[in-house]
Amino acid sequence: MYLYLDTANADTLAIAVVSPAGRVATQLSNPARFRQMEELLPLVDQALKKNRLKLSDLTGVAVRQGPGGFTSLRIGVTTANVLAYALKLPILGLKLQDGYDLAAMLRVLPQLMKKAKKELVIKPIYNRPPNITQSKNR
Repeated sequence: MYLYLDTANADTLAIAVVSPAGRVATQLSNPARFRQMEELLPLVDQALKKNRLKLSDLTGVAVRQGPGGFTSLRIGVTTANVLAYALKLPILGLKLQDGYDLAAMLRVLPQLMKKAKKELVIKPIYNRPPNITQSKNR
């Protein structure tokens, strides 16, 4: 089973558990306005329990690497990288603007996962350069 994580939107997060045959076993989303860090792992746990799975049952991790907001993307991409590294799983970074909506992308995820590699680090793709300003407190 493959785990897909999407934290690119600052308002919501989405995850899915997809079989190697391309069947979406579970697809969950939560409103998480600036709370992706607090909501992501409990949502993953919920999806795994719903399918009577453990982390060790996963065979790959996919993550939406962008485009999206700076902090929300870092949370999803870092979580995916850590899970893949710790579980020694292949990892795949995806961009939704590649012509797929989420439902279509989940259907073709097994074919895309064939390109995934172990010990790869996925990097986020932000939708604009960071805007770092001086502190207003002087």
